[in-house]
Amino acid sequence: MPSKLAISAVVGAAALGLVVTMGVSDASAYAAPAVAASPSALTACPASPPEAPPPPGVVTVAQTIKPVDTTGSIVIHPTGKAQIQCGRTQVATYSDVTYATPTAATGQVDLKMDVQVPQTAGKKPVVVYIPPGGFLSSDKSTSLDQRTYLAEQGYVVASIEYRTEVIGATYRDGVADVKSAVRYLRAHAAQYGIDSSKVAVWGQSRAVTWPR
Repeated sequence: MPSKLAISAVVGAAALGLVVTMGVSDASAYAAPAVAASPSALTACPASPPEAPPPPGVVTVAQTIKPVDTTGSIVIHPTGKAQIQCGRTQVATYSDVTYATPTAATGQVDLKMDVQVPQTAGKKPVVVYIPPGGFLSSDKSTSLDQRTYLAEQGYVVASIEYRTEVIGATYRDGVADVKSAVRYLRAHAAQYGIDSSKVAVWGQSRAVTWPR
């Protein structure tokens, strides 16, 4: 299992480190991290909170969803023990770290990240997690279970916010924000125990199904 997660994180890493356009925040703003996990027992990995919908009027959400045709697919229904479990390694979490303050149609915006650092010796590779959201949201609390599992395997994991269409951003703005996050993490490698020569990105996509 660790190897599959690691492989999915590595795609496209080198290109994002070449050009960065946003500034970084002062290192003095760090807060003490919250430390989670006990290596004494394996437990289910922590779940993410429900994702908040975009502001009213920003996007029209479909009221019906067409059933998915799975006749040509093999559908896997996991049962029993969770496929991934946490609790092997202590992980320190730095929440709401401002990594850039770019502008958008609505004005200047503080972009934040949550950084999970495994409490193990030595410098560690860093994985920048780009959350899904249909370019309408960038909820950095997404996939907490998978991010925690990956952090426990020895990776620093940074889940980032990025500008979206909701605040008038374009796709180029989102790419610039990812590059800015990479620059920030490299600039603060000593703070988080990062090997700045080993930077990867990991993103996901999914259908957004906000409560109606």
